[in-house]
Amino acid sequence: MKKKVFLALSGGVDSSVSAYLLKEEYDVTAVFFKNAYPDTTAGKYAELEGKSAEEVAAFLNIPFVSIDLEDSFNSLVIQPFIDKYAKGLTPNPCINCNRDFKFGVFAEECFKRGADLIATGHYAKAKNGKLYKARDIDKDQTYFLNQLSSEVLEKTLFPLGNLTKKKVRKIAQEINVPSKEKKDSQKICFLKGENVQEFLFRNISAKEGDIVDIDTGQTVGRHEGIFNYTLGQRKGIEIGGLNEPYFVCERDLDRNILYVAKGRDNDALWKDTFVVDNFHFINQSNIGIKKGLKAVTRYHSEEVPADVEWDNNKGIFFLHHEVWLPSEGQSLVLYKGRECIGGGEIVSF
Repeated sequence: MKKKVFLALSGGVDSSVSAYLLKEEYDVTAVFFKNAYPDTTAGKYAELEGKSAEEVAAFLNIPFVSIDLEDSFNSLVIQPFIDKYAKGLTPNPCINCNRDFKFGVFAEECFKRGADLIATGHYAKAKNGKLYKARDIDKDQTYFLNQLSSEVLEKTLFPLGNLTKKKVRKIAQEINVPSKEKKDSQKICFLKGENVQEFLFRNISAKEGDIVDIDTGQTVGRHEGIFNYTLGQRKGIEIGGLNEPYFVCERDLDRNILYVAKGRDNDALWKDTFVVDNFHFINQSNIGIKKGLKAVTRYHSEEVPADVEWDNNKGIFFLHHEVWLPSEGQSLVLYKGRECIGGGEIVSF
């Protein structure tokens, strides 16, 4: 008897091809999870995606299930996103979503309904409870999966792990699946129809304050709300008449001051030491690992050799050269070769 696989089907090309590849070997059920309230802009987009997913499932002749998980998604993903921004942090909601929602609540719901395994269209590989980079490095998504546990990975299939995006597109064309021309979504799912700034101003009370030059201590402008700016940001500062641009380099939430540094080569914009809290090791065998490590401080940024001092689940990372300033709240993710060891939240530099 074939094992039962519940596949998260979004109606996009990646999950569609994943379903097609799995159905030959497994008893596949396509599952669409509703994660946005119907009366929101994101909810209207989600409704269209749900219809696309159902159409793909019908084309592939596999069962289709839609599950209402709006409340869980709101409490586990959207509200923490708002709360962290209100505290002056810049969270990555996709990482929290994968940990707490997709491979948490959603996975549990699938297993409760009879799944032996779950599957998604992520570009990644899982083997023996460990996480590895996908063949297509340009599409690799292990950075966003750094909080998964070995337990859930042992029950997860990533059908696209050994394929390039080009090959996936080709398969979609060859089988003529309805999603074959669908473009990849670059948006955070619950922000479809609006940008981050619009969403934040709608959910967080904004307070104007000074913009101060980090080197001179002079006030050079005004900001519209400190949560609206991320470290390293250039656009939107609106300080004109300069021979070199200003970049955001520090945020003082208590005094409501936004600090900026002039010129891309300014020392305030480059760091090589990071304190990371709540570091999560995907596989317990890697706890305390120190040798052969490379760190990534933002998605698709350069992997930099790193030394680390561990204090339980807190780590101080010493990169072998400086990198462009990430924001507090972003993730530092650790690799050894092609294996993703895990990651944690950057709390200071």
